[in-house]
Amino acid sequence: MKKKVVIFGCGFHGRAVFRKCILIKKKYKIIGWIDNDKKKFHKKLFNTKIFPVNSIDDIKYDYIIISGRNVEEKINQIKKINKKSKILLWDNSKIKPERKKIQKRDSSLSKILNHVLIKLELYNVNYWVDSSALLTIYRKECLSIRSDFDISLDNKDQKIILKIFKSNKYYKFRKIRLNKNQLKCFFISKNNYLNFEPAVVDFSFKDFSKKKYIFNSSNNKKKYPKHYFLKFRYIYYKNFKFKVPYETKNYLKYLYGNWKLKNKFYKNSLAKKKPYLFHPFIETKV
Repeated sequence: MKKKVVIFGCGFHGRAVFRKCILIKKKYKIIGWIDNDKKKFHKKLFNTKIFPVNSIDDIKYDYIIISGRNVEEKINQIKKINKKSKILLWDNSKIKPERKKIQKRDSSLSKILNHVLIKLELYNVNYWVDSSALLTIYRKECLSIRSDFDISLDNKDQKIILKIFKSNKYYKFRKIRLNKNQLKCFFISKNNYLNFEPAVVDFSFKDFSKKKYIFNSSNNKKKYPKHYFLKFRYIYYKNFKFKVPYETKNYLKYLYGNWKLKNKFYKNSLAKKKPYLFHPFIETKV
């Protein structure tokens, strides 16, 4: 008999869980999603309802599947609502896509990067590969293994970015203006989202106005010592020429501690990320 499951979180890892459940559909029946993001409540993802976490007692299920980030916090949240809830923890190896789908996503990401990096260089934009994308390169992993490919830019280049980029046959270009000084941009590959996770390049603008630190313009809780961004260099990986902070390994240590250590579940040593402001996967209201 199929086990009725609820997936905690509609993000990258939750979507990976959903796709895995479809592959083993004889074992699991997906009843719905639970999430803490109020903007997602009473909507659908992959034609499946999204519920608030505190409504789990109103759902008939056998297991709640948890994966991705902040696993301990999610478990504690569930147990406070219902101590008897049965939880399945799916680590990174459990949700890893099939080889064919990894190759498709990697191909999609390569097409975006080919187009984006050429334009950034052509227009002399101050940019560098950052965060999890930098980690991916230095661990010599598949470029598309993580939720997105992070590129950071100077706040001063916001206008030129909006001028030189728009949607094309390779990707959808999405921009969100939070206020006069805050902008978020995404490049999202065009493919069937249920078949495989679209490739995403995330532009994160940095504020250089302070003396010792730079800050994410869309999340000022995250700060980085300014000295890491006084000098850059180029490295070659997977047929790409990537611009990176000069003290790359020291910077990675600042971001992740022991960056060579591969955890079963993702952790972030810096301030927690804010929820995505743009949800390309969320469907119509229920």
